[in-house]
Amino acid sequence: NLCAKEAIPDLLEVLAREKGAMVDVAGKVLQGLRAEEAILPLVRMLKVEANRKTSIAALSAWKPKAAIPALVQLLKDPDPEVKECARGILEGLIDKDSLPELLELLQNPEAGVRAQAVALLGRIGSSAAIPGLLRCLEDPQVAPSQKKENPPREPESGPDLNAPGAADREKDSALDLRLKAIQGLANLGAQHSISEITRLLQDPAPEVRQAACQALSQLQASSAVPELIMRFKDAY
Repeated sequence: NLCAKEAIPDLLEVLAREKGAMVDVAGKVLQGLRAEEAILPLVRMLKVEANRKTSIAALSAWKPKAAIPALVQLLKDPDPEVKECARGILEGLIDKDSLPELLELLQNPEAGVRAQAVALLGRIGSSAAIPGLLRCLEDPQVAPSQKKENPPREPESGPDLNAPGAADREKDSALDLRLKAIQGLANLGAQHSISEITRLLQDPAPEVRQAACQALSQLQASSAVPELIMRFKDAY
């Protein structure tokens, strides 16, 4: 065991410089040793496509809580695959202690980043996440950090909506954000969110209306029944 621990610097060097089978072996050994020094290098490897599977396998099997802050930061990465990998690993790691980092991401100017955070908040099972999720039900074109009571922070900036296709991607991300927030509230059993979700039955987006119906059913919201009946009548 002592000899194995003495090999940690060399194994970390392999992670930093090599690719393929050598990295797989080094990752498995470091995972087995629970070497704290390996956590950040393994997280950084998510950004290297050739070594990504090794990183995912090691972090998912190990589940080191110390990786949470670095993985949360990767939710801001411009590469969607990196963000999705980080989110997937975080699903197995997050707990109530992760709330501050995830709530902080709700201030991010990119709807896609906020949507990733909302998806994770809905899995934590803490009522402390509910106020943040409720804010994400609002106008999808207005990020929380752009509202008067919550001014944007510098130097972080939002997405360049002048880039080709960027406006459509941001619109899709904003819709995804709202849908994840609705589902998150339902998963948390947020009974006092029923009135806000009921209002979404009048939303212009059909996806939002459908998600609201499903959430109200999951919450067994008897108070929403008259509105649901009226909506069904309007639909037929």
